[in-house]
Amino acid sequence: MIQGRLRDVPLEDILSLIAGGRKSGVLTVTLDEREARVHFEDGRVLYARIEDGANLGEYLVRLELMTPEQVQALISRQSKENPHTPLGMMAVRQGIINDDDLRKALEAQVLDATTEILIWSDIPRSRFHFKERGTDASQVPTPHHLDALALLLEATKRLDEWRRGQIKPHEVLEVATNLQNDPNAAKLTLGQWELLYLVDGQRSAASIAAEIHIPEGETYHQLFVLQEKGLVKAASSRPEDPWVLVVTQSQTTRRLVTLTLTRERYRVMVADTLEKAHELLVERRPHSVLLEWVDDPIDAVKTLRGKTKNLTPVIALVKSEPRVGGLFGRANLPGLRFLLKPYTEMQLIQSMATITTRAM
Repeated sequence: MIQGRLRDVPLEDILSLIAGGRKSGVLTVTLDEREARVHFEDGRVLYARIEDGANLGEYLVRLELMTPEQVQALISRQSKENPHTPLGMMAVRQGIINDDDLRKALEAQVLDATTEILIWSDIPRSRFHFKERGTDASQVPTPHHLDALALLLEATKRLDEWRRGQIKPHEVLEVATNLQNDPNAAKLTLGQWELLYLVDGQRSAASIAAEIHIPEGETYHQLFVLQEKGLVKAASSRPEDPWVLVVTQSQTTRRLVTLTLTRERYRVMVADTLEKAHELLVERRPHSVLLEWVDDPIDAVKTLRGKTKNLTPVIALVKSEPRVGGLFGRANLPGLRFLLKPYTEMQLIQSMATITTRAM
């Protein structure tokens, strides 16, 4: 096993060692409590992910290759039938996506993870270790092997561009000029025009990033470029987008609902324990709560609210609506609604709009 501080050993040297030696194993990079893992086979990258970052299911949704409902159904089937089969391969075998779709999603995820690791490499606290996998270990059943050094080169180019400037995620922009008459507009790329279409004086940069099919960092950089060209400017008035507290132990659920809600101009805060959620509920006073809890959701809501008289509306994601006194009901808890899984994006949006009194 090789290990050390990432700042002392350049990432390029680590990847060259793994690729040149055609090693198989896992490169783990840590920064404080965050962790990234890159899986290798014969010196090529199979898979990479930031542990608290987007999973493959989210990339498939972002690229509009699958719906959140399809991802939910696959995860449920995965846990029951074969927990070791990658979700992407299951989607290919069921004909939901094809092999090229899977490769596109994997490349996007691996490149984003590589870029994040590259950012960490400048921080003295970041550390790494590479543990080789034995020849008798089970292999990841995917035909997609990516060139590690080519990924690093692409991530480096991307990061150099981003460092020129980025819009903050919370910023709201509006079009600043008559695009038909502005000579700068005639020089825009198709991707920049797509961004301009979403700039409406209402959406935050984060909401735009959730909607468009390019990395978040690239979205913020391109919005910065459009601002430099004088085509967009800070909005004259910023809408008060509602805050939603998402409470779930499932990282997949947390990422998918955050993506959906951010697209719809909600601001999201997250908690993976009821204790942390209770603190956020009391201190930050969100407009609504989205709760998914494996145990009794009714007890979870009671714990969440504690002894306070907080009646913040709660949507509980459940497999079946709990029975109360032999009848379906709301458990006599005011402000509690149920949304059955698997749910569609529209069902989630409609439910959230109802309890936050926001027009669709």
